[in-house]
Amino acid sequence: MDKNVKFRILFRGAIIAFLSALLGNLIFATVEDLRIIIRFGLDDSMFFLIFGLGLSLSAIPSLLFGLILANSIYRDFLKGTLRIANAILKGTILGLLIASGASLLILILLNGRGRFDLYLLRVFEATVIAILCGGYAGMNLAKHILSQQDAQR
Repeated sequence: MDKNVKFRILFRGAIIAFLSALLGNLIFATVEDLRIIIRFGLDDSMFFLIFGLGLSLSAIPSLLFGLILANSIYRDFLKGTLRIANAILKGTILGLLIASGASLLILILLNGRGRFDLYLLRVFEATVIAILCGGYAGMNLAKHILSQQDAQR
């Protein structure tokens, strides 16, 4: 594959990772908004605030880690060792790293305010979502690369 193909794969990896982060933030914001409405009976939705905060914390890391994931999967492809299961594993690891970094940043920003048990619950929820979305991004990227190979034959 030439450099143009590699650029397209890297670009696609960044976009897939960003869309996966967008989906993860959508799920997280929906669950949190429902939790707030059920617990406090609020008529006003906090969805857009939660979604916007989550997206602002994950947009740049997801793009960067998407490039890293795409590069790693592309190198596996060039070596002939690309497997969808390995791509999913790499995506889940990168999703875990993004969630851990965002959780640590929020913990530092909280500076001891708020209930720690609620923080842990939300960190667990965000981490599970990030792992699933990262694996989904890895799977989609690997399938895309393999389908490009099949199309060239």
